[in-house]
Amino acid sequence: MSSSPVSTSSKSPAAVAGGSVAGLSRVSPAQARGQKIRAVLDEYEVTSPSLIQRLMPLPVGREEKRNFVRLLRLHGVSYADIKNLGELSTSLSTLRGWDRMKKPPSARPRTPRWTTRDIGIMYQAVNTVLGTMDIGSPGFWRRVEEEMPKLNATHRFSAQAIAAKYDNRSRGDIARQRANTRAQ
Repeated sequence: MSSSPVSTSSKSPAAVAGGSVAGLSRVSPAQARGQKIRAVLDEYEVTSPSLIQRLMPLPVGREEKRNFVRLLRLHGVSYADIKNLGELSTSLSTLRGWDRMKKPPSARPRTPRWTTRDIGIMYQAVNTVLGTMDIGSPGFWRRVEEEMPKLNATHRFSAQAIAAKYDNRSRGDIARQRANTRAQ
C-alpha cells in the first residue's frame, strides 16, 4: 500500500464540508448553533446581531421557552422553525398556545357577554364601515371588529362573533342548521 495523499474527490462528505476524515467536526456546537440560527433568520430577512446573541443559549425553563417562542414570533418565524431552533420537544399547537397566552386570563374570557351597550356599539360600527364597503365584502367584519374598540366596547369581540350577533345567530344555531340539513 502506498502512503500517497488522498485526492479531494475521494474524501468523505464530512471531510469536504469542513469536518475531519475521522468524521469529527471542527465546528464547535456554539458555532453550529449560530450558523443554524443565522440560516433560519436569513430566510425571514432578519439580520439583527443582538437577536442572534439572545437566541444562542438553548431555552431551559418553562418561561425561557415561552419567551423564546414569543421573541421569534415577533419576527415572523414559523412555529416549525421555532421548534427546530429551540430544540423543543413540545407540539406546534402548544407553541401556538404559548404565543396566544400573552394576555392575562382576565383579558381573555371564555365566553364574553354582549351587553346592550356593546350591541349598540356594534350597530354603530357596522354603519361606519358601511360607508366604505358592502356587508358581503371580504374583510367587512374584520373592519367592524377593529372599529368597535375605538367606540369603547367592553370587550374585543372576534369578527365571527360580531357577524353572528349581527345576524341574530347564537353559538348553537350553526350546529343545529347543519344537523337539520343532514337529516333531510
